[in-house]
Amino acid sequence: MSRGLLNIALDLCYLVYSLLSRKNSDTYQRLINEIVEFAPCWFAASILLDFEKACINTLGYQNRFQDVKFAHNINKIAGLAFIPPCDVLHAYSRLALDLDDDYQDILNYFEDTYIGRLRPNNTRRQPTFSIEFWNMHTRTTQLSTRTNNSVEAWHRRIGYVFQCAHPTLWSFLQKLIHEEHAAHADVVHINSGEAPKHKSKTNERFERRLLNLLLHPHDDILMQLNNIAHKICL
Repeated sequence: MSRGLLNIALDLCYLVYSLLSRKNSDTYQRLINEIVEFAPCWFAASILLDFEKACINTLGYQNRFQDVKFAHNINKIAGLAFIPPCDVLHAYSRLALDLDDDYQDILNYFEDTYIGRLRPNNTRRQPTFSIEFWNMHTRTTQLSTRTNNSVEAWHRRIGYVFQCAHPTLWSFLQKLIHEEHAAHADVVHINSGEAPKHKSKTNERFERRLLNLLLHPHDDILMQLNNIAHKICL
């Protein structure tokens, strides 16, 4: 276990460094079991996962994002995460009718995974992830953590510290010890009154505009998705 800092709060949090041999459900289940055994009172109130990139890579859309119109329409699909949960099904139906056949594959994937396939009796099957699981509207309006950007920034830092893609086990452990010392130094600085790093002004403006858009939505759901799509980037 290692203490680290989140750049959005002064509270300390505990980190677990996990060396996983595979990325499958059995491996992740074993990891969770180990954590629960170590900390039996631990309860995850929320979890951040990266869905969009896996979908984009799987469907082969990486290169098409150079097309501004195509990228904007994909952002509309992602923008469903910022629609109130009770309105997501209506918003998805309107958007699916509005987009042409170029987007059918990703719409099929999104519907099966996040919406639920429509049955002949006009009800929907249970999706892989329920709307309440992935929707970000409440988290955004409550100013809660919304993305895993902090984790990705830490990954970039670790990559810079290691200066190699495949260190030996002992070198890896030594670098983690050095990172622990750096995190402890940050804790000491904050406890002594030094202010933590703030978000860039660009990010702060982005957050304010997105929040204002969600608190004062457009009456037309497609226009709301269009506006949200201008505020997000995959």
